[in-house]
Amino acid sequence: MRNNAILNEDLPMNDVFAQLADIWSSRNNNATNSALAEHLDIRPQSCSQWKTGTDGRKPTWSAIIQLCEDLNMQIVIDGNGCVVKRRRKKRSAKA
Repeated sequence: MRNNAILNEDLPMNDVFAQLADIWSSRNNNATNSALAEHLDIRPQSCSQWKTGTDGRKPTWSAIIQLCEDLNMQIVIDGNGCVVKRRRKKRSAKA
């Protein structure tokens, strides 16, 4: 039986963005929000607001997907919640 409270929850977009932003920063010599904002072509204020959810602002899917691609990460959603994980290596095609 499914829990309707879980089914009606929004995805934790701000938490996912914050995790990805922290990983990006650590892989880029502890780069600042301004550097991340430039990388994503957004305003630095948006970067900060997306991390915290200030004023109910959420990151765009395109920014999250770009960071996932850049970092070789994936978002896994299951019955237990939403987790950011390292993407598995692609299997090479057999000749």
